[in-house]
Amino acid sequence: MNDRPIRVSELAEFVYCQRAWWLKMVCKVPSSAEAREAQAEGEHWHQSQGAKIAGTDAMSGAGIAALIIALLLLALALWRGF
Repeated sequence: MNDRPIRVSELAEFVYCQRAWWLKMVCKVPSSAEAREAQAEGEHWHQSQGAKIAGTDAMSGAGIAALIIALLLLALALWRGF
């Protein structure tokens, strides 16, 4: 039994074209140069999207921290009577 996990890309390839999946996974037919180039472009796109999302998450955290500080300062100002 093969204990290798099934990747999402493999499932997507199977759903898109079962024959292509079979040729690649069972018959070990290498993919075309165009397919490898498209895959490399897709990997690059995903990496850049991941970096953008990570930056957005960091900015969201900073925004929440600033909001909490502002609310604490407002509560302190109201408690002291301005």
